[in-house]
Amino acid sequence: MKRELRTIEEQCQGNCPHCNSDDLDYQGIEVDGDYCWYPFTCNVCKAVGSEDYIIKYNTTEVDVELEVDGDNIRCDLGELCEYCKMEFGR
Repeated sequence: MKRELRTIEEQCQGNCPHCNSDDLDYQGIEVDGDYCWYPFTCNVCKAVGSEDYIIKYNTTEVDVELEVDGDNIRCDLGELCEYCKMEFGR
């Protein structure tokens, strides 16, 4: 008897492409450049696979604490940035 290995590839985020169960056991995340994947084992049919993603830049953010006292605004990082000046009209 001849056996063949086949790959089942579906767009079914969060579900097993073999049995469609959402009972997946993820084993963390793997990253390589602009790609990442989440290895998983399906707890229903025991299929082993991965969810694959292309990483795309979205935003850059920082947290700042502003102290507002009437017309005076102070930022815990020092001088107000352009965003804060626009946001508060200063």
